[in-house]
Amino acid sequence: MTAIERAIRHEPAHKWTLEELCALSGWSKSALNPRVKEATGYSSMEYVLVVRLELAKQSLSHSDVPITAIAMDLGFSSSQHFSTAFRQRMGLSPSAFRQNTRPFMSLAGAVSLDEKLSTRKGFSKK
Repeated sequence: MTAIERAIRHEPAHKWTLEELCALSGWSKSALNPRVKEATGYSSMEYVLVVRLELAKQSLSHSDVPITAIAMDLGFSSSQHFSTAFRQRMGLSPSAFRQNTRPFMSLAGAVSLDEKLSTRKGFSKK
């Protein structure tokens, strides 16, 4: 993990600037974007967004934190901004992503696969 990625992960809500990313990496502005793009496939500022969205995916998959709180914790200006960015990169909304990554969760907590399947008509456990 690079110093840039560590810093973004440590303070995802921070409003990162090119100057700060340059200071973290030790590269000039003219060197930063080509090096980040070569290493990640993204421009420097796109990479900030990608890291934030990766953190969002983890939070959506493993917590019940409200989507608006996730958006604010990760530095998005609004839940709408977060939802739009998430949908553009991931192909589905944050709530749909959460539902798809946690299909066996209920309001009461985790439901085992056996419990889920046993409620289906015609399923019998042998």
